[in-house]
Amino acid sequence: MKTYCCFLFAILFTLPAMGQDMTTIDKKLAADFEKVNRMFQQEKIDDDSLEVANIVFETNLLKVLNDFPESLEYHFPKLSRELGIVSSPDKKLRAYSWNTNMGGTMKDFQTIFQYRDDNIVKAQLFTGEIGDEEIYYCTDIFQVKTRKGIVYMPLTFMTGTSKYHYQAVKFFKIDNGALNSASILVTEDGKVNEYGVDYIVYWNEADKPDKVIDYDPKEKILKFALTDDQQNVLNTFDYYKFDGENFRKK
Repeated sequence: MKTYCCFLFAILFTLPAMGQDMTTIDKKLAADFEKVNRMFQQEKIDDDSLEVANIVFETNLLKVLNDFPESLEYHFPKLSRELGIVSSPDKKLRAYSWNTNMGGTMKDFQTIFQYRDDNIVKAQLFTGEIGDEEIYYCTDIFQVKTRKGIVYMPLTFMTGTSKYHYQAVKFFKIDNGALNSASILVTEDGKVNEYGVDYIVYWNEADKPDKVIDYDPKEKILKFALTDDQQNVLNTFDYYKFDGENFRKK
């Protein structure tokens, strides 16, 4: 109850007001996130206070992204120093990702997707198929034009432990005012709306690729690094080429 009451108090006094300019809002959101960092950096971390600070930041960010359409293309000079902010090539989908500092070796990431459908801009917390919060961090957004419209391909990752990571491409369409999953990659088991690689983390190793997953927009090819039986990344790939409707293995 104490945490909940503190949360309500914080929200009432920190929600951005309509009429503020984006520079002021950027400073306010950056200050909100700095509170998250300060809570985490305390000698003795108060988990309840850290949770409240995260909820306040997430709530305020969602409100800004939903209430201020111009935020979709605003560069957020201060907030972008703290968060990962990436946009699709056509600027119609953007991801805001951060570490809540509430996880352990399995990092507790949050991602909010903001998107434009016609003249309407919306934002939502990235959730899984059954509504549970996903703990993915989005590092890039690819896109491909299909016969039925644009499909967006956020490149995401999560940390299982300090050693094991998972990186994946997810597939979305923006239609009917919503961000919907799109199953356009064909595997042996059928079409999927996500495809990824479990692997052991590595840094600057000469015999390993620079990227675990990559996309060539000119050739419309997704490539996924292969791993051995112990999930060590190899310098060989599976390639999936877009045929106008689906990505199929070459």
